Amino acid sequence: MNPQERAMEALTRLSPIPPKYNPTKQDLPDGMYLARSRKIRNQIARQNNGEITFDPSMTCKVSLAKCLKFFTDPNRTSNHMAKRCSTGYPAPSLDAKN
Repeated sequence: MNPQERAMEALTRLSPIPPKYNPTKQDLPDGMYLARSRKIRNQIARQNNGEITFDPSMTCKVSLAKCLKFFTDPNRTSNHMAKRCSTGYPAPSLDAKN
């Protein structure tokens, strides 16, 4: 099989994969990010081996295997993309002291 045929075979095999898992699909920007103050807290937490807050804006361009480190129940996964719905209200703080 020549390289062109191999590339076409790869595309044929990748095309039925849902966009959520397909490495050839470009993600649309979702506007999710970690505030600067939370990033600073994460830096301090890393130095002190503390608890960090997940940064949804982090990307990894090395390899797909290095980017994904999820522990999920395979019986409860979905092929649908996650959506962030805007409510018009600020998100509640997870570290609020009530």
